[in-house]
Amino acid sequence: MNSIKSYNCFECDVSKTEVDLNSITEKINNGKEDNFINDIRSKNNLHPSSETSFHALINRKYVLHVHSTTTIANAISQSSESDLRKYLDEDFIFVPYCRPGFTLTMEMKKLILPSTNILILENHGLIVAGDDIEDTYKLLLNCLLYTSDAADEEDSVDLGGRRI
Repeated sequence: MNSIKSYNCFECDVSKTEVDLNSITEKINNGKEDNFINDIRSKNNLHPSSETSFHALINRKYVLHVHSTTTIANAISQSSESDLRKYLDEDFIFVPYCRPGFTLTMEMKKLILPSTNILILENHGLIVAGDDIEDTYKLLLNCLLYTSDAADEEDSVDLGGRRI
């Protein structure tokens, strides 16, 4: 079991939660859809989200996943990927929309490379990953800044993102 230091929960002591990443990874590699309820041990009654599997898919110590309105607003048009490549000063994987959960995990598995640190999920959100929390957080802020810049253009929509 690997300890998890953060979770999709703002008011709980997540240090009391353990995640069996090896088990989850094995299920993903075997294409076995699962609710992963047996892979998360929590003294806080935390339950796995439908996104547990794709967080586990990314082989980094820290995985930050946000549903930024400016990222989503810039990831819903026919030309989203090419438009974002003009603004985002980082290499990223663009994941076409599919149903969240295991279906999305299996789609991401086809696209992720060992060097992948940024994923933009069409009509869903942004994922950044890394092995150093400060660097990973800076990468998140950078991506949010660039997607906000894209939203500032006349042909894009800003649904409330803030400039950083």
